[in-house]
Amino acid sequence: MRLLFHVIVVLLILSSCNSRSTPNVPADQLIAPGESIGKTRLGMAPDSVIGLLGKPDYSDAAMGKALLIWYGKNKDSNNNRTEVDVMVSYRDTSMRGKAVKQIRITSDYFETKNGVKVHDDLHRIMKYFPDISKSDYHLTDSTKAIYDDTVNGIAFEVAAIDTQRICTAILVHAKNTPFVINYLAVP
Repeated sequence: MRLLFHVIVVLLILSSCNSRSTPNVPADQLIAPGESIGKTRLGMAPDSVIGLLGKPDYSDAAMGKALLIWYGKNKDSNNNRTEVDVMVSYRDTSMRGKAVKQIRITSDYFETKNGVKVHDDLHRIMKYFPDISKSDYHLTDSTKAIYDDTVNGIAFEVAAIDTQRICTAILVHAKNTPFVINYLAVP
């Protein structure tokens, strides 16, 4: 009986050594592809987002779409201004009611369950999101490109800095839908 107990303990120790540990990310910091960033969820009504985050620092609306932006009070760990951008459009083709369609963040405060966050390099991102591909969508900043994992509902803005490719923003969108359909240029 003691031998069986010791064998089980040793097996448990060995199995925990081989498993990849993932950070325990608090819910208000979690990026859930195809679902949410922090407490802001895809499908939320714009009024609910405003109730959660307060009045946006910037907003623009046209043609049934709206962009809402909240700027961070403090700079991030690399001394950059941070923001949360929420793209809103009609919930469906009935054009009755609007919902959050995409969420974009530039802060390294948020991270995926694998620990992927803003400021990671493209190689690290590809390790955890191997299905991302470079989008044909062109940003106004020619040093940046979008890498999208359409199936899982997450995209990464990546800047070419010297020989590195660094993530400058993460976008969450509906699964199986390319982000480009609803993407609005950020001022």
